[in-house]
Amino acid sequence: MKVVILATGVAPRVGGVGVFGREVLPHLVPCWTSQGCQVRVLLAQDALFPFQAEALQVLRLPAASSG
Repeated sequence: MKVVILATGVAPRVGGVGVFGREVLPHLVPCWTSQGCQVRVLLAQDALFPFQAEALQVLRLPAASSG
């Protein structure tokens, strides 16, 4: 199974859902990868996500333009 997570809200300056994502994702990803899932996490450029696993692909999205 393939799992794609849009986690742009885990950037350091984001509270609420960002805090939830920063706390929960490091626990969910190992569960999925240990079950054979291929996991992709889509992050903002400045997001903190230090976790790595063999079946995990982290993709950094370009910053939104303000114009």
